[in-house]
Amino acid sequence: MKLMCKKNLFFLFSCSLLFSVSLLGSMNPAASVGAVEVSTQTVSYTDAMPADWNQHKAIFVDSFTSAYLAYGAKNEVVYDVKCGIGSWINEGESRKDGLKRTLAEVFDDEQKEVVEGKKRIVTAMLGDEVVGFLTTETQGNGDVYLSQMAVRADRLRQGTATALIKSALARIPAVVDVFVITRNFNEATAELYKKLGFKRGEFMPAGYAAAKYDSYVLKRRPVTVTSPLSCAPSETSNLKDLQNLLQRDDSYKILVLQQKTFEQKTSPKIADKVIKETSWTPNLDPFVDVKTTNNQRIQMLDTDQSGLFYTSPDYNAGHPDAGNMRPVLYQALVRMVDTLDELAPLVGYKSGSLCIKVFEALRPLEFQAKLFADKFAEICKANPDFTQEQAEQETSRWVSPVKNNIPVHSTGLAVDIRLWDTNSETFVDMGKWGAIWGSNPNAQSHAVAELSEQQQANRLFMLMAAAKAGLVNYAYEFWHFSVDDAYARYWQNLVK
Repeated sequence: MKLMCKKNLFFLFSCSLLFSVSLLGSMNPAASVGAVEVSTQTVSYTDAMPADWNQHKAIFVDSFTSAYLAYGAKNEVVYDVKCGIGSWINEGESRKDGLKRTLAEVFDDEQKEVVEGKKRIVTAMLGDEVVGFLTTETQGNGDVYLSQMAVRADRLRQGTATALIKSALARIPAVVDVFVITRNFNEATAELYKKLGFKRGEFMPAGYAAAKYDSYVLKRRPVTVTSPLSCAPSETSNLKDLQNLLQRDDSYKILVLQQKTFEQKTSPKIADKVIKETSWTPNLDPFVDVKTTNNQRIQMLDTDQSGLFYTSPDYNAGHPDAGNMRPVLYQALVRMVDTLDELAPLVGYKSGSLCIKVFEALRPLEFQAKLFADKFAEICKANPDFTQEQAEQETSRWVSPVKNNIPVHSTGLAVDIRLWDTNSETFVDMGKWGAIWGSNPNAQSHAVAELSEQQQANRLFMLMAAAKAGLVNYAYEFWHFSVDDAYARYWQNLVK
């Protein structure tokens, strides 16, 4: 049996057998989203990327090996035949050894998907110890699929798993539906889902037979009656609502400060001394290639069939590295999909209808040098009285220099994006996009005087969704976002 088939079978048990063993009857009323009191210690819940996966793996393998062995002892026919687990065991291998080997492979695959940003993880911590975790997967329409979950044996029946679910739900936008599936003979799990507010649904992932599995859904997506034109933004934007939210929510502190420095004309350029002197640690994690993630909500712009590079803002940059980015950046884009869905109704879009289209992430140094040289020539032509130093300073507002500088695009920690509305099949209009195809007086994120109210609302909407996801916007280019580079660190340090 292929590993994916094993994983499919295992997932159903992770959302059924574990629940029935560890959760039923353990609905601790003290459990909360942030923490749950157990004895004199507090279990906390975090969605941070684990630095060390060994504890997660040990819990995953040990807990489910024990659960499978216990379940197989009670019903060997179901264990070996109906559930297919017997085929996991190699000839001459004990059930326990076969399970441990298989589950270790399944965990490695799950870890890879989390690291690549295809899934997200919530971890239950008791001090420095991992006591459980749960992973989630966002579907193409924004809905969320609860995936693997495991709890350490000594934490069973103490509310940890229930609180993990609640913590995961709290991190999912309140305007999307949440799904789980389970074996249809596991009545105990069905009752658990019902207690948590889930109801029978029709969702069934590819590869699962409806005759064997049941689906449950927690309905949270608003049900609205719309006109045929309601997929497009209304003529009257909710710009004021966005601006009010901007001031109220601490998630947008950097945006508020950037707006103030724009008005004061003191916003630093990406190659300024104050940015270069900001401490940051280079990220050398293996690249994630957007072209191969198969994420329907995060895609590359189309490729210009001419084979030329940087031809138009309607196409991606064209070179083969344009979709490469560090996992930490891709994970931020995954979070941004959630925040886009959360804020979309404020600007007249449907939750789940917007996609992030990537123009370029990783940019090789030779392309960076050419873009700088081309922009430098454009600046000199438009400003013949500029000295070379003045021309270089003005150019560095729009393109990061290579000389005495580490361009953030060349680290894989920055990305240029557009938003695409799948309903109207058009880009979300925020004003002219890009700064390498001639002058763009409205390129600065807060240079909106010449924009319509709807364009202003659309631009602020994207900036706010990105900020809430942990991305930092380059204030001279409303389409450019980064994480963990010197520029992002500079602004983060200012709002601490």
